[in-house]
Amino acid sequence: MKREEFRTVYDSGFEATFALVESLSHEIDALSAPLQQLEDRLAKNSRNSSKPPSSDQPVKPKPKSLRRTSGKKPGGQEGHPGRTLSLVENPHRLVIHGPEVCLGCGQSLLEAIASGYERREVVDAPALLALEVSEHRVLRKSCSGCGRSTPRLRFPPR
Repeated sequence: MKREEFRTVYDSGFEATFALVESLSHEIDALSAPLQQLEDRLAKNSRNSSKPPSSDQPVKPKPKSLRRTSGKKPGGQEGHPGRTLSLVENPHRLVIHGPEVCLGCGQSLLEAIASGYERREVVDAPALLALEVSEHRVLRKSCSGCGRSTPRLRFPPR
């Protein structure tokens, strides 16, 4: 509609102007519905509809993260002191694990004297929220027959 045509309608009064606006509004609504359907169809892909992935446009997906790598390995870095629970002086329970036979010759080590041990502690949190500490010791024993020292066992034993 040209400016002169609109001026003619405007000069005709309120009713003529209102009728023009109303007809244009209906025309906009009639054109908007098919346009929205076409836009919805274009927005569908295999991720948000049942379309097969082969029907997707050949564009790369956006990267999931924009963070860049620092070049450092994961975990504690060199020179970092680290933190861990320290061993307690008096655990609530002491469990001793020892080898029963020599892995070299099969002789019994039940009567052999231990030459040392390693300490590990398991801290359990019972239902009452009082910590209970159990110390596990794995004994190293030497065979009196062949002189072989038992290697370190899996810790804690199962």
